[in-house]
Amino acid sequence: MCVIGGLKAGIEESAVGKEQTHSEISIQSRWEELLKSVSEKKNDKKKDQKKSESTEAAQKNIRILLMTDGYKQIVHKELKVSATGGLIIEKTGIREETAENEKITITKEDFGFQNGKIRVTAKDGGEMVVSSIRRGYGNPSYAGILDLYATSEGIVIINELPVESYLCKVVPSEMPASYQKEALKAQAVCARNYAERQMEDYAYPEYQAHVNDSTDYQVYNNSAQQDASTEAVRETASEVLKYKGNIVTTYYYSTSCGKTTTMKAWGTSENESNGYLQSVEVKDKNGDYEKSLPWYRWEADIDQDILSTLLAENVKKNIGTVQSLEVTKTGPERPGTRWAIPSRGRCRMMMIFTGYLKKDWRIRRKNTFVFLSAGSTWK
Repeated sequence: MCVIGGLKAGIEESAVGKEQTHSEISIQSRWEELLKSVSEKKNDKKKDQKKSESTEAAQKNIRILLMTDGYKQIVHKELKVSATGGLIIEKTGIREETAENEKITITKEDFGFQNGKIRVTAKDGGEMVVSSIRRGYGNPSYAGILDLYATSEGIVIINELPVESYLCKVVPSEMPASYQKEALKAQAVCARNYAERQMEDYAYPEYQAHVNDSTDYQVYNNSAQQDASTEAVRETASEVLKYKGNIVTTYYYSTSCGKTTTMKAWGTSENESNGYLQSVEVKDKNGDYEKSLPWYRWEADIDQDILSTLLAENVKKNIGTVQSLEVTKTGPERPGTRWAIPSRGRCRMMMIFTGYLKKDWRIRRKNTFVFLSAGSTWK
C-alpha cells in the first residue's frame, strides 16, 4: 500500500504540473490503469504459482502394493501381464521386449530375481493389463511401472505412477461416477489429501510402497476409470486442504449415522493440530441425509470366542472368555463404544460401534454377541 500510495501521489503531482498543457489526461483514468496493471501482474503470479504447484504435484509418484483377488493377501502366485503395444521387462543388466498384446507369465522362480527386482512397463507408455488379478470390473489395467519382488511364497507387485493418475482410479472406486460433479471434485480433493499424507512414509518399507489398493487405505482401480471422475481430478489438480499451514488427513466414510465424529474415534486426543475435525450433524429439516441407505443402521453378530480372542490380541493379555459387555463411554456422534480389532493381521483402525446399542448385552443365539449400530467405517 505504501508503494501504490506513493505512485498515486506521483501521478497526481505530475498531472497537476502538466494540467494546463495536458488537460485531456485524467488523473483518475491513469490511477485506474495503474491498479489494473498491478492486479493483472498479481493474478499472473498466482496463475504461475498454481501451475507450478500443479506440475510439481503431477510429478510426484506414489507406490501401491497390489493385493490378490478379494484383497486377501499381498503375495501373488504369479503375474500374467500384457500391453497393447508390447512390454519392456528389465532385469539386472538385461532388457527384454515382447510383441504387441503378447502375454507373459512371471513366477518367483524367474532368474531375473536373483539379483533384485524385475520391472515391467508398457512400450508405448500406455497401460498394462494384469490378467492374473480380478477386480470389480474384470482384469485391471495399470499405468506407470510394475515392480516385482520375489518372496518364499510368490511375488509382491508394486505399481508406481504419478499421484494424479492414481487418483483417476481412486475416485471412481470410492464414489460412483454418476454422482454430481461437485461431489466428485470434493472426493478428489479428499483422496489427494489422504494420498499426500500417506506418501510421507512407507506402509511397506521393504518394498518402498506407501499404501495398498484395498480399503486399508483407499480403494484403487476396483472400478474402471471414468470420464466424470477424471475430469474432477483434473479440475482440482494440486488442490489440498490445509489446517494451520499443514496438509490434513481428510477422513471420509460411505454412510454417516446422521452425525460425524472427532479424532476421539481413533483414540487420539483432540488438540490444536487436529482441531479441523469436528462433530457436525449430517441432516436438513427433513432429517438425516442418509437415513434410507442400507448402512445407516446395521447389525453384526460376533461369536463369543472370536470376540474374546480379538480383544485378548489387542490388549496383549489373556482376558479369558467375555461374559458380558457394558457401554462405559460414548462419542459425540451417537451413543456407542469402540473396540480395536485387527484387520488382515494388522490393527488397521478402531472399529466404531455407534448408533443405538442394546441396553442388554446378554449372550444369545449360540453364544453370540449382537451389535446394533449405525454408519460405516471411516477412512
